[in-house]
Order: sequence, then structure tokens, then C-alpha cells
Amino acid sequence: MSLSWWLERSQIKLFCPVYHLVSDKIPDHIKHLYPVRSTTQFENDLDLMLKFFEPINIVQLKNILKNGNNSGKRYMFLSFDDGLSEMNHVVAPILKKKSVPAVFFINPAFVDNKNLFFRHKASILIEYLSKNKILDFITKTQLKSLNYLQQNLADEIANQHQINFDNYLQQNTPYLTKTEIEQLIHQGFDIGAHSWDHPQYELLPQSVQIEQTIRSIDYVTSAFQVEVQSFAFPFTDYGVQNNFFRILAQYYPESLTFGCAGLKNEIFPNHIQRVPMEVKDLNAQQVLSAELCYYNIKKFFGKDKIVRADGI
Repeated sequence: MSLSWWLERSQIKLFCPVYHLVSDKIPDHIKHLYPVRSTTQFENDLDLMLKFFEPINIVQLKNILKNGNNSGKRYMFLSFDDGLSEMNHVVAPILKKKSVPAVFFINPAFVDNKNLFFRHKASILIEYLSKNKILDFITKTQLKSLNYLQQNLADEIANQHQINFDNYLQQNTPYLTKTEIEQLIHQGFDIGAHSWDHPQYELLPQSVQIEQTIRSIDYVTSAFQVEVQSFAFPFTDYGVQNNFFRILAQYYPESLTFGCAGLKNEIFPNHIQRVPMEVKDLNAQQVLSAELCYYNIKKFFGKDKIVRADGI
């Protein structure tokens, strides 16, 4: 069945694709984490999505969420997570060429290449140990499954092999600098928060979830004077309870928040689920078709809405 058929059947009017990186050369800090779209693949993705959706920026998205979609059009809201430096010199030029707006969600702890995300450390270590033929199965398994609460293990392994993460940051500059972020804003792109240093929220008590969120939104708001305050959960919003959103609304009642659970409906009108696009061997048409098919099955069985613990 065609993509047009699935779109008509599902009646989806808002599609929110999310990426992390576009590059023709995959850096070591990403190489062992997820598939990466080449510039050609990404342009093909955009061309496909633009056939079916009109791209909108975050102000337009906020207005649609507030006032409803009275036009009947299908809209696409594009975002990128993690604030990688390629957003400035690879992604932005492509988006400008195709007149596609986007929001870049950043982690303040990594801006100006001050620190490395723990999963990026793991990928660097796997690559180094593999190249030097000293990567054993146990170490690879540990690094692949590393979580936020275990991140000291990456530093311990690096010390054992004299791998200097500070040198990597200086030589490779994996993240956007504050100046580059300001340049992106000047070009018309939007900036949002992505937690302070990218933890898995399901591992954190709610008080720390709130602290990570507020701290990162505060940084983006004060550093860049954003028009719309927005926050994208690192990893996913799995394990976040309903009360989190009620508490956040006390601080930022007009903010937009984003998960990445695919096509699903939400009980909180300002919380939107995005569709991860970096799926191995699948192009945008295949990812979207699969999502629409799955969404229709969930909808048929009444499973199309996110259910969370209340947390009161």
C-alpha cells in the first residue's frame, strides 16, 4: 500500500521527524551508536517528506497546538538532538537550500566542547580498542550497555589505556560552540534544551529529572533569548510520570516538550512525540510507512495513546 494511502487512513496531520547527525564521514564518537544519514540520504529523506508535509518552525507549531490545525494541511516539524557540530556546517546549509526550518536541542554541559557525553565516550573507546585489537567481549559489552549512573567506567577504561578525552574534545570539537549556536539562530533556526548532560530519565528520581530539565531550559533561555521555550527528553520520556509535566508547567507554562516514541497521541497537549529517522537500511519513506502501519494497528486496538503512572 502507498504512503499516501497510509496517510489518508491514519489522518495524521503533524509529523515530527528527529535526527542526531548527518555526515559523509562518521566520527568515532558516533560510529558505534546508531546509523548515520549521509548528505545524499538526508536530502532524499527531505525531498520525500516535503512531498507530503509542509515544514513549520517552532512558533508555527506552538500556534497550531494552541489554535488547532484549521487549514487541513499536513505539517512537518523537524528537530535534531545532541547539538553536534555538524548542525552548523553540514545540516544547516542543506536545510537553508531546501527552505526547511528546524530546532536543534542542545545539552549545555557539552556546549563549547567542555565535556563529552558518556555514550560518545563509549563509542570512542570501542573504536580505539578495536583498532588496536585489544577489545575483549566483556569490555565491549560493558561499553555498549553503559548507562548514565555507570559513566565513571568509561573514564576508568580510558585511563587504563591512556586515552585522553580532553584531547579528543580539542582536536575534534564534536559539539556546537556558543558562537555557532548564535549563528544558527541568526540564520532563522531555533534552539531548545535537551537536559543538562543527557541522562536516562528513567534512572533518575523525579526531583533530579526536574532539576536537569529546568537547568537546561534556563540556560537556553538566558543564553539565547529564545522565542519559544522547548525541551526534548534525552533518550526517551520512558519512566517519566504525569506529575513531571504538571510540575514543569509551574515553571514554564508555555513551553513545548518532546519525546521520541514514534506516532502516538498524548494527554498533554504541549507534549509531542517524534519519530526517530535513523533506522538501519531504511529510508524516510520506509520509516514513515512502517510508523503509519504500526500507528493504525495501535489505534485499532485503542493503544495509540501514551499511558504513564500519575506520580502524585
